[in-house]
Amino acid sequence: LPELIDNFILWQQERDDSSSNIDLAYVLQAEHLFNHGVFAPAGLSYDRIRTLNLPEQLRASILYKRGWSHTEAKNHVQAIKAFGDFITGYPEDPRISNALAKRALSYRATEDYDSALLDLKRIMANHPDSEAAELAYQQSALIKGQLGEYKAMVENYTTLLEKFPGSKATPEAHFWIGWGKFE
Repeated sequence: LPELIDNFILWQQERDDSSSNIDLAYVLQAEHLFNHGVFAPAGLSYDRIRTLNLPEQLRASILYKRGWSHTEAKNHVQAIKAFGDFITGYPEDPRISNALAKRALSYRATEDYDSALLDLKRIMANHPDSEAAELAYQQSALIKGQLGEYKAMVENYTTLLEKFPGSKATPEAHFWIGWGKFE
């Protein structure tokens, strides 16, 4: 399928380089690669899509999956940009908290802790009951611990335990709370 799509794109570009059929072909290619877990090439295919040439109902998902592909491929700079485009363009989308969480993880991976903390705080404030909120408290605590801000680390872990008593991060939280209090 990817080879057929590449051939079609070349054929179409020779005839009309501005055709939206090119972008739809890249969507097909990106989705195929994404669904087969080949994230780096999927991200490149998503990058080639001119989203303004797509029907409106496809645009948000394309931007979201572009960011997700880059996150999975550890292309954090591209993930940050793609999720930024998604968050800015579709602030009411139900995937916003997940996009903020994924972008925060990419910020953390690039050691931009201030930006990561801003996204995590946004999740905690605007999406307190979302699945991403649990991750937000955990990641915020980890970053605070990395920065040597042990009181804030303990507060975030304590809140995590209160809000999400069945969290998989419970053992980690207890360990770091004890360690933070010792420090």
